[in-house]
Amino acid sequence: MKPVYLCGLLFASLFLGPAFADDAENIELTWKPTTTIGELGAIDLTGLRKASLRVEGFKDSRKNPTVIGKNIEDVDDEGDGVIRITTDTHVAKWLTRHVADAMSGMGAKVDQSAGKARLSAEIQRFYVTESSTYKSDVALIFTLKNSAGKVLWEGLTNGSATRFGRSLSDENYSEVLSDAVLE
Repeated sequence: MKPVYLCGLLFASLFLGPAFADDAENIELTWKPTTTIGELGAIDLTGLRKASLRVEGFKDSRKNPTVIGKNIEDVDDEGDGVIRITTDTHVAKWLTRHVADAMSGMGAKVDQSAGKARLSAEIQRFYVTESSTYKSDVALIFTLKNSAGKVLWEGLTNGSATRFGRSLSDENYSEVLSDAVLE
């Protein structure tokens, strides 16, 4: 291949390629809350302080578990230019681990091997829309059961967060999703 063609291909792939991209593949999720548990205010865990809690694996009920958002900064009038954001991170395992850590940080006695009360969750939404800001939306249906499997409590929880940041940043996606989980 002639050097001129090679330079042309290199230029096209480096500078024109991103303009035609429609996916930001495989953002790695990391736990990066910008809010501490202490900043959340008073949380009444009186009932959970007495019993040990086992956080069971969460179930992901979203249509496509790898899709975690979209970037709509450069969408034109016809709706072209949306960038779909995906992850290779197993979202259900990621949430299970970090919700257990957060519960422990709030004072709950988390014992994964012998917890008497069992907490599980079904992931309904786990999504970020990026325009001029990052806006996350997380919805989980939590179920708390006793050791015999009797449902003690079930309810939908929602969290959201908004952040400014550099476009298409793995770190900003992780921060806004982590904050929504803690909200």
